[in-house]
Amino acid sequence: SLKSIDRGNNWLMKTFNRDGGCGVDIGTPSDVSCSAMVGLSFLAQGDTPVEGPRSREVRNLRSYLLGVVENNLIDTSLHTQVKADFGAYSDYIFACLFLSQVVGEGKDSDNDAVRKAVTKLVDVLSSAQHPQGHWGHSGRMPNLGVVSGWCALRGAYFAGFNIRANSENTAKYLMTQLEQNLRSEGSRDIFTDAAGMRVLYAVGKDDQPVAQKAVDRMFTYLEHDFSSFNRLGGEQFLSFQLINDTMLKMGGEKWERWFPLVRQKLMDAQNSDGSWTGYSCITSRTFCTASALMTLTSPNRFLPISQP
Repeated sequence: SLKSIDRGNNWLMKTFNRDGGCGVDIGTPSDVSCSAMVGLSFLAQGDTPVEGPRSREVRNLRSYLLGVVENNLIDTSLHTQVKADFGAYSDYIFACLFLSQVVGEGKDSDNDAVRKAVTKLVDVLSSAQHPQGHWGHSGRMPNLGVVSGWCALRGAYFAGFNIRANSENTAKYLMTQLEQNLRSEGSRDIFTDAAGMRVLYAVGKDDQPVAQKAVDRMFTYLEHDFSSFNRLGGEQFLSFQLINDTMLKMGGEKWERWFPLVRQKLMDAQNSDGSWTGYSCITSRTFCTASALMTLTSPNRFLPISQP
């Protein structure tokens, strides 16, 4: 898998623009969520703003995202692939997730700017959270936005920020969604449902029957069918990363059963140029490649949010 990771990194380096951000593909304008995901994929490999072979790129991404936040350039219109899929607050969520992971890295002046930006993003996300625990129903896969939003706020909480959002309500909301989705035998939401385990495990609800059924259904599909793997979109690539994070924390039999499967599936699906492509909804090679790399490199546990 090291060769796959190297090829993926080399491809991602081609997505950088002069403003320090990354586009949805090579030669496209910088995109907030895609830039944050590239940054997270580098952090997951041990690169930081101060060390590592891609430290300069991490600093550039940090500068780009700080500028976007400081100049109020993030909005909630659904004009990007990620927001159209995960909901209106996706750019806030992914920017918060990345910046929360680089708090304390670098000069005091840099850290002050990062803390100011994360505080701003946390305030927006906390204020925008619905009493039921979600961030609205816009987008094709809003539940992935819910899980990602929870992860962003959890990352900020671990970095020392005050969080006003309610994680328990988010878990209850996801449990309700699971119960509704599992009544259907269709495979559309199998990985999205399983990604919700990222939240349920953290709040001690992973032993609930509905949660166990979601995981069992995912394994059955992954091990015995999964004929549609090469037709998946960026939403599934993100789901793999979220599921992977949960399995890594669980350890034991589930991790040993999961990781070899998804690792091989990802390596088989990699393009000859080193990228991964989405074939529905989020087609962005940047987003898919960054998500795939986060999954393949997760055993390193470099990201604070990936710690046990």
